[in-house]
Amino acid sequence: MLTGNNLVDFVTGRGGTNPGVFAPGADGGQNISLPELLGIRKIHGKTVFTGDLFGQGHFGGSENRYSYTSAAKHNLGLYGMQSVGTMILTPIAFRMGRKLARKPITMANKLLKGSGLRV
Repeated sequence: MLTGNNLVDFVTGRGGTNPGVFAPGADGGQNISLPELLGIRKIHGKTVFTGDLFGQGHFGGSENRYSYTSAAKHNLGLYGMQSVGTMILTPIAFRMGRKLARKPITMANKLLKGSGLRV
């Protein structure tokens, strides 16, 4: 929610405006990735270590500069409600799924137990 990325794009630095290409810092600054937090940027086609750990300076190019707090605030505004809804609905969906699947799972366990397989 705060980084504006999914888990894979956050860890790998791929995504942003050019999905699938490693380009930390080239997305305008609102999508924060782990390489950016570690000070790795792609500047003029070259991957460089800037030494700017944990985004103490800014994210993004010269036209769009976000500090960590302004980027997190931007992403919270965009993805906040969706994330809160997911946090609330996911446990409810798992509980309902577990209740719906309880009888078939019990029956399958009984069949497996009778076959001699360990359950």
